[in-house]
Amino acid sequence: MLQTYAMKSKSTLNTAFGGGRLLLLLVFVMASLVLFFSELLEKSMFIDGVWYAVISRNLAEGAGSFWFPQFSATIFSNFHEHPPLVFGIQSFFFRVFGDHLYTERLFCLLHYTLTVVLMVKIWEKATKASGKLARWWVIPLLLWQVNLVTYYFQPANLLDATIALLGLLSIWLMMKALEARQALPWLLLAGFTLTAALLSKGLVALFPLAFFGIYGLIHHQETSFIKLIGYSLIVGIGMIMSLVLVLLFVPGAGESLAQYIDIQVLASLKGERRLYYYRSSRFYILGQLLFVLVPMALAYLVSRGLLRLIKRKMTQQLATPIVTPQKMPWVFICIGLSASLPIMISPRQAIPYLLPSIPFFSLAFGLWLAPTLIQLLEWGQSSWSKGFYLFRQLGFLGVVLALGFCGMKWGTQNDRDAVTIGDAILIGEQVGKAQVISSTTYNMYISGYLMRYDKISLDTNTLDRPYLLTLKSDLVKDSRYTKVSLPTQQYDLYTLEGSYTNKTD
Repeated sequence: MLQTYAMKSKSTLNTAFGGGRLLLLLVFVMASLVLFFSELLEKSMFIDGVWYAVISRNLAEGAGSFWFPQFSATIFSNFHEHPPLVFGIQSFFFRVFGDHLYTERLFCLLHYTLTVVLMVKIWEKATKASGKLARWWVIPLLLWQVNLVTYYFQPANLLDATIALLGLLSIWLMMKALEARQALPWLLLAGFTLTAALLSKGLVALFPLAFFGIYGLIHHQETSFIKLIGYSLIVGIGMIMSLVLVLLFVPGAGESLAQYIDIQVLASLKGERRLYYYRSSRFYILGQLLFVLVPMALAYLVSRGLLRLIKRKMTQQLATPIVTPQKMPWVFICIGLSASLPIMISPRQAIPYLLPSIPFFSLAFGLWLAPTLIQLLEWGQSSWSKGFYLFRQLGFLGVVLALGFCGMKWGTQNDRDAVTIGDAILIGEQVGKAQVISSTTYNMYISGYLMRYDKISLDTNTLDRPYLLTLKSDLVKDSRYTKVSLPTQQYDLYTLEGSYTNKTD
């Protein structure tokens, strides 16, 4: 019975997706499991995402407020490094699901799922006139998933994932406006979406405002550029109106955003806050963008080469070439550039900042790759049916193995922060929950994990707390301090019995 059910399920999948699309879908599922879901199951997370989870958890528990969120009682007691909307939304997850390590993972999973849905919707709109092509939405999804930026940083609870999601939503709303009889509601919704993006990560989130200008320049023969400029103005008015309403009627909003602009935006532009992601060259982000787009370009070139090789050796006719929209790939390329190149204005640059642009580059390269790839898959299915069938079975097997790989990653630690996590757990067991301890060192990783696991705040100013945290390289000379015997690897913990002297004194 189980075998019969399995055969019926495979037949249904083949009917619904077609052989080639089914194979690509299986590859996408494998890639998603290995490159995204397995990351969600680890204890490790990029440290920025750990901090954002701490801030959101604190907000859910009443520490800080929406406009004045808090990291800890001693470090960033008012956190204005970013606008607070994402923390407010994520705090809802902590209210519903509680303070568990996988609460922020569920938040990341929601981002992932909605991003996939919006990419499919945009692909279908871009290919609506091409009929058959609209059903091959798995191609851009696969290009997006196997991209380095996506599989490293989409599971990392970063604000850039929210910007990517809201950017896709606003572009989809603007594309709806292009075909709607009544464009105004869609345009205003796009404006409100951009306000949400602005309140999530500031000015870098406003790149969708360039959509109508880009679309008009590329489609100038088919549409009125003046009309599209009017559409852009309406989107801008909707954004400004909603932002003004927030500033006028929501207490604390103006002061919070003013502090964000002063502390983050202006300081970043001036290069005053020299952190590890400040670059000596403003072209750093451009180089990283070109690097991460190489696999997409190679996929296109290899598929073209294979198609030419097959055409030389085969006498039978290949599948009829698919007519694709010639201009939409360039629209998506330009949107991707508008989301990434303005980052060069600031010396503060990091690869995760490319997250909002990668979906659009994936859509563009997907449109270029699709006609060739579809012909190759349909030829393989008809001319090499046994081998093609074998590949599909291997695809199902690959999904099962990928699920097993995810299970093996449950609760594991990445080499990037395994030592810090281990030390944080041991220190938390000794110190207890919700304590403030003195520290001779400040590090985002140890402070982040101590707060995330046990709500332990580090005080680097007052050295008379019940416990003292030091690096193992620090020497505590005062005999009134007693070292706690813990099998930590990077940090030492002391109980207070006197003062201390750092080895650098």
